Amino acid sequence: MKKWEMQRRTFLKGAGVSILLPVLDAMTPSMARAATAGAPRLAVIHLPHSIYGGGYDASKNDASRYFAADAPNPDGQGAWRPKTSGAFTGNLPVHLAPLDAYRKQFSIVSNLTCFPGDSAGFSNSHSSCVSAWLTAAYKKQSDVSPDQMSNPPDSIDQFIANAFGYTPGSTIVSSASGGDYSEGPGGHGGYISYNTKLGNSSTVVPKETDPVKLFNRLFGSCKPGSTTTPIPSAMDDKSILDLVMDQISVVQAKVGKDDNIRLDSYLQNIRDLEKQINTTMTTPMGCPTLPKYDPALNGSELDWVAVNRLFVDVMALGMASDIMPIATHMPEVEVGGGVEFWSRVQYYSDFVGIGGNKINLDTKITDIHLETIHNAWNGNVYYIEQYIALTRLSMLFVKRLFDKLGSMPAEPNGNTPLDNSIILAGSSLAEGRHFYHNLPFLIGGGKKYGLNQGQHIAMPAFTGMGDFFYTMLQAMKVPGVNFNGNSKILNGIFTGV
Repeated sequence: MKKWEMQRRTFLKGAGVSILLPVLDAMTPSMARAATAGAPRLAVIHLPHSIYGGGYDASKNDASRYFAADAPNPDGQGAWRPKTSGAFTGNLPVHLAPLDAYRKQFSIVSNLTCFPGDSAGFSNSHSSCVSAWLTAAYKKQSDVSPDQMSNPPDSIDQFIANAFGYTPGSTIVSSASGGDYSEGPGGHGGYISYNTKLGNSSTVVPKETDPVKLFNRLFGSCKPGSTTTPIPSAMDDKSILDLVMDQISVVQAKVGKDDNIRLDSYLQNIRDLEKQINTTMTTPMGCPTLPKYDPALNGSELDWVAVNRLFVDVMALGMASDIMPIATHMPEVEVGGGVEFWSRVQYYSDFVGIGGNKINLDTKITDIHLETIHNAWNGNVYYIEQYIALTRLSMLFVKRLFDKLGSMPAEPNGNTPLDNSIILAGSSLAEGRHFYHNLPFLIGGGKKYGLNQGQHIAMPAFTGMGDFFYTMLQAMKVPGVNFNGNSKILNGIFTGV
């Protein structure tokens, strides 16, 4: 019998309901593999202003604590990467200190680059670097045309979503900033997610800038005791099968006798599960209530931090419940900012400078990028300490995601949602420079996928992000012969790959 190319999910438009089909003979081999694998969980947090990555020696109490180190050079670093490769030992670098409780659940990967074919690695075009960060489709910045960067190919999050049949644009893509910018050969400085299957003139995946709207999209129609799949309130008293029987009938008419037997058995299991759910009024995640802003919004410049925290909380709920296991977040657009930004940093950062006090930031400066990535490399301790304080604030969002996923109950395989997910955090600019080589890059969780945790994994110089992503896809069992033309397996990151 000729294989019938059916989708893994059957959708009822307008009702927001979907069920997973069992593996059937009528499925093509690729669809059958997708049906049994389950979509992996992936969360990405982009650090828009990169991080201060110069030398740092906490044992010293004067300006010599901060010593020069070129970003492409792996020797002598201390603020982000451990000085040596291998297992984490002793105190973690200053930027990673907030994650000390998770030191065995994440690794740092060094020497990755967005443009592996550019030996100089110096860029004046920030927006193209941002666009290249998760797409890894380009070898040299000089080869990139404005048309390419205005409509980049699939980013790694969208590649995974497409492989598992998600509706294009349905994954979590969020940012506290709605802005965008472009310079040089083009690119989108305000976006990191792109999907070529959106079906419009742009591959840019729209980002949600209101965490409450994101929560309502994911959970707003869910009520305790129904199922973990949101069902419109008008249909809460119906079986989920009542809502999709028309589509099920179409499937039954196109498959053979054995497949129909499998379908009948599968549908009966759903009915039995619904009875059990209605009796116990419990589900794996239940239907969560909207987390509160932390702190409560009051119209001040500190609201930005509260909004980002709530975004992280909603991301964690979506991932742990499998309502939406794929998410990307940009706390801020790279270029810009003002005095209110420094107020946030000063209020929330716990970094103490050589004077023994929390950093007192300069509220007269309104160009964050200039004061950090440029001035911090001129040997001015004041700017360096401001940059470290800013980095610490960015890392608090990463820590919050670890906290949320790591504190949730263990799942059937014995792991927490953190270990059953992969968390990526980093920047498209190097450690405090205009380089796009040796990018700051953290990968966390991943126990389910064989991640070598608790390590500084030093790759060869100019290792392309695309090869890293391809290796990660293989570990996550995501189908595909390459990722945007990249198909090299990197050793030492995952076991069994």
